Amino acid sequence: MILLILVLSTIYYKNSTNPNVLSVYDENTSFFEKFIPLTPKSIRDRKFNEVIKRTKEKNGVYGIYIKEISGSLKHAYNQDELFYGASLYKVPIGVAALKELELGNKKTNELVEILGHEFEDGTGSLNTLYPGVEIEYNQVLNALLKESDNTAQNIFWRILPMEQIIASFNIITIKTYFYVNNTVTPTQIGNLLENIIVGDYLSDVSKEILLNKMSTTLFDDRVHAGLNEEIKFAHKIGNWPETNSWHDCGIAIKDESKIVVCVMSRNTTYEDFLSVTRDVGEFVNILF
Repeated sequence: MILLILVLSTIYYKNSTNPNVLSVYDENTSFFEKFIPLTPKSIRDRKFNEVIKRTKEKNGVYGIYIKEISGSLKHAYNQDELFYGASLYKVPIGVAALKELELGNKKTNELVEILGHEFEDGTGSLNTLYPGVEIEYNQVLNALLKESDNTAQNIFWRILPMEQIIASFNIITIKTYFYVNNTVTPTQIGNLLENIIVGDYLSDVSKEILLNKMSTTLFDDRVHAGLNEEIKFAHKIGNWPETNSWHDCGIAIKDESKIVVCVMSRNTTYEDFLSVTRDVGEFVNILF
């Protein structure tokens, strides 16, 4: 018995500063497990559980979905919780707009008139213009994806074929009412983003344009805040202050690796949401 204690003590002091060995103070781990070196998977799982623990301490309801594109790596929490999607709705609209360019039905420099009924409050620059003004098609697309402009969405509702818009929402391959009533789960948004990248609805050129437009926006203070600088995050946000709902969903990219990251919420505060998204971003760093 004395020999066993001496052996365990030696192991502990040898590994006490090793971050890949469980702490002896971890109350959720048995005594003997505390001396077993962690595998990469167990490290990731433990880190994610810590994120979830901190998330549960925040106000409101959160849903988190993280998945490696074309891979098996996945971490999720409340991933099938239904949320009002708010401006996440603009992602399929943007995809439909790009498809029309791809088909040659629209041109980037084509002039589009803004009609009076299309103006709508919210973020973005188009609401500062006036009825009858003409702007380029690509400017509308930038306002939609980079500024989350509601007026831009209304313009596309008028000028895009309805079948093209519906086809873009149908990129989601699991049952959803996203198109009908803008309610969606983190899993469904994750499915949409992954299928855009791995599917053939858009060409590789259009996919690259989409990712570039979504990588630099007016709202790069959420998941971005926790990500390392070398990781690109092509994303779309959603705000619905009436229900204290805030979302940030996109694709984190480093070299050839791509990971879907989606954080959705309701009945929370923006400050708590920023804390959770920063935490999630810091966790995503270790997945690359």
